[in-house]
Amino acid sequence: MSGLGPVDSAIVTRIAKSTGKMIDRALHRVSNRLDVIPYDIPQIVGGSAILAGAGSLTARILRAEMMGLAGINRSNSAPEIAIDVADIVAVGAWTRQDIAWSEVEGGATQPGSFNWTNIDLIIQEYVDAGLQIIGLLTYSPQWANGGQSDDHYGVAPGYEGDFGVYCAAVVNRYKPGGTLGYTEAQGIRHWEIWNEPNSPAFWKPHADPQQYTSILLLAYLFIHVADPLAMVLTGGTSPMATNAPTPYSNVYGTTYNSGAATSFSPFDWYSEVFNRGAVQGAGAVVYFDAIAHHGYWQINGPLWNPSTPNWNAFYQVTLSLVYLAISAGVPADRLGIWLTEYGVQTDPPIIGGPDYDLAAQQITDATDWWFDPANALFAGPLVWYNTRDSNGEGYGIKTAGGVKKAAAIEMFARLQAAGQLAETRNSRPRITS
Repeated sequence: MSGLGPVDSAIVTRIAKSTGKMIDRALHRVSNRLDVIPYDIPQIVGGSAILAGAGSLTARILRAEMMGLAGINRSNSAPEIAIDVADIVAVGAWTRQDIAWSEVEGGATQPGSFNWTNIDLIIQEYVDAGLQIIGLLTYSPQWANGGQSDDHYGVAPGYEGDFGVYCAAVVNRYKPGGTLGYTEAQGIRHWEIWNEPNSPAFWKPHADPQQYTSILLLAYLFIHVADPLAMVLTGGTSPMATNAPTPYSNVYGTTYNSGAATSFSPFDWYSEVFNRGAVQGAGAVVYFDAIAHHGYWQINGPLWNPSTPNWNAFYQVTLSLVYLAISAGVPADRLGIWLTEYGVQTDPPIIGGPDYDLAAQQITDATDWWFDPANALFAGPLVWYNTRDSNGEGYGIKTAGGVKKAAAIEMFARLQAAGQLAETRNSRPRITS
């Protein structure tokens, strides 16, 4: 199969037209880099004609096929990674792994130099364990974020196309039949675009739905050019309020001040992203295959139904996103809500989580509700965050040093037990060529 060549203006023009955005400058900027996608271009009509949802099938499955555990630290040693992967396998079939742009293509002052060493090691461990992988494509190198050394700054205007090229390069490497030669059962087919982009902690200096929508559109198109069978998820949203004055203040102690909205609630965020181009023509063109959200809860539990606007991120916010997507015209085969992070603190002194016995019961409550057949329209995989404590947060089933917390053993057992229950479910639609 031939490469795109150094100057393939046709693909640049097609993608620029299908986005409906004034970002063709970014695409032309990377026109001489498109040879990193060594495949002929499929027909792209309106940005999504290469996709089609297959009919759903009723199937008896184990919950474990829809459950997962995330949180491998890229800086961990090989033995530590192997131990953590064994814990992930004990919980379910899924994991989520960040493949940071800032690490893979961030070692130089300009694009084009890729370093796969660390991430190859982690992905191979997952492949050897037979896990389904959600690849998280996120975090910007200094040359693409306005010169900031902090990779949590958003992609700068004009570099959206570079992000698309990076996404295609990652997909080409890890997909079935890609550079590493993974089989259909081994390769990565599920990709999440950014981590919590509605929060200024992860898209600095403030959340920007217009710019995020631009990179989502380009990532979606470049990924499907590289692998027409890929599934693209929106960036999982942080459970926070719009214009939260001190997001994550209990952990990071940081206050964000900006004339623009510093943060968006998940509902407000997706309202903006849908309206800014992710959903076009009353759902005729949709630039994602499923919606990702982070459904954390605290002491009141996953099914708490408060009367205040401070909604429960696991239960109420998830349902609100389903209703929002339906009202925006998102077709049924794109209504999946994937909780690519969910969980509760297992170190109560930090944020005030429940006691450990109650936290363990809440895992059962959460999985029972999520896998209720009434939720089969939207309920995608559940990925518990995380294997180890990190960033001062106590969500891990183990300490940062890898010691399984005595108080979290019951919670871990509940996760394992929940995964062994069988359900009659409608299978998620597959992407077809």
